[in-house]
Amino acid sequence: MKMTLEQIKRVYRDAIDPNADGESAAWWASVALDVLAVVDAPTVRSAAGHIAWWHSDWEWSQVNDSALNAAKRLRHAARRCLTERAEQNAFPESDIKGQVSASVYHRAGNN
Repeated sequence: MKMTLEQIKRVYRDAIDPNADGESAAWWASVALDVLAVVDAPTVRSAAGHIAWWHSDWEWSQVNDSALNAAKRLRHAARRCLTERAEQNAFPESDIKGQVSASVYHRAGNN
């Protein structure tokens, strides 16, 4: 799946840490690889395997989270982000109807 770095940042912030802001470009590059691996994984369990290393089991439990739950949130946030992008790129129905109507009108010899 193709995502821009800005989309990946949005997904990470939505799913993991809304305050992630001052991190370095190298840190974001590493996170981007993990997010893309999670999003592209065939199952949520395999997706969790890509980020399990982020924390030890003890650390995950200290924040009342797990790699599996984090992977679910990342995948959900990515779907939401990409759906919004697709909706923004789509023609509004009224524009499509207007374009079709004008096209039919002109083909009928009406100028």
